[in-house]
Amino acid sequence: MESSKPWQAVAATMMEHVREGDLVVDLGSGDGILLVAAAQRGGIAVGYDLDEELNEKARARAADVGLVDRVSVEARDVLQVDITAVANEHGLQGRMERVSVVMYLLPDALAKLE
Repeated sequence: MESSKPWQAVAATMMEHVREGDLVVDLGSGDGILLVAAAQRGGIAVGYDLDEELNEKARARAADVGLVDRVSVEARDVLQVDITAVANEHGLQGRMERVSVVMYLLPDALAKLE
């Protein structure tokens, strides 16, 4: 089935590799669509976005499908997130192969990375 939106194809491809207990860290998580997709495959999904309104939408999306125990979001600058610390907080010390990082950002946010 072909996706009508680019993010749907990205989500489908990425989530094929998520296994039970994997950690998916979404930097710039927006409304949480990728977080929920990861959690539905058994992953632990952690999202960061500065926009608290979008964070609330992500929490509501997770609640709508009963995944609040597998999805968390926090208002934080994505450039300040320590991925190793997040992995350690979720019991994955030294097992970074179980961690996926997603960063689907708009052009103005990408420019800040240069």
